[in-house]
Amino acid sequence: MSTSIVDIATLITAIAGFATAVVALWNVRELRLMRTVTSSPAITTKNQSFTIVCGKDDAIFAPAGQSPTVHLINFGNGPAINACATWRVPDDDLIQLIRSYDPHNHYKVGFEKSPYAEDPCLKLYWNHFFMRQLNERLNPLVPSSSGESTQVKLPSYYLEAFHLYITLAVHGHPDKKTYSPIRPFPSALLSLTYLDLANDETTVTYRISPLYDHNATHQLSANDAYACSLIVSEVFK
Repeated sequence: MSTSIVDIATLITAIAGFATAVVALWNVRELRLMRTVTSSPAITTKNQSFTIVCGKDDAIFAPAGQSPTVHLINFGNGPAINACATWRVPDDDLIQLIRSYDPHNHYKVGFEKSPYAEDPCLKLYWNHFFMRQLNERLNPLVPSSSGESTQVKLPSYYLEAFHLYITLAVHGHPDKKTYSPIRPFPSALLSLTYLDLANDETTVTYRISPLYDHNATHQLSANDAYACSLIVSEVFK
């Protein structure tokens, strides 16, 4: 009888110890979750409208000097620090598309070798050392309840390529304001990597798609101005 009572007491003690361990683990989990909620950034984006002005061999945007950028807004409770923006652009698709609208090779778009550097060079309106434009260190993205954004510049060659695409495919059309279907411009991927205050690293990837907006173009008074949009969407793995 006494042996049976000892066994039962041992079992009860073991169960109590297990229950205590489960509660402790649950408390640790809750504390970690609370720390994450109170210190984690929450990055969102917004689309943007912009205008391209054609007629010169240069990338001109309206209003003057306001080229499109990717707007990142932190609606979280903590800053995103050590943030870095990295671009992936389908260069070959981009070049083939522009060449298809330039059958006489007036702009001579393509890769070149520059005598001034070892980097590969891409000829559009101008020459670009495009590999140098694919990474950007950002200032900390601080929480913003007012929607204040951090702006990430598009690679200048990617933006210039889109301008040249509009110049050739739309502005070069005999009737500039008449709708004519055009092939879509290749999207780029933007990866944003950052640390939170707990030193945990996060990477979020966005698809960046510049689009020509024919309907909005009719609201513009200038004959050489074309309405466009920058569509930003998160890529979920």
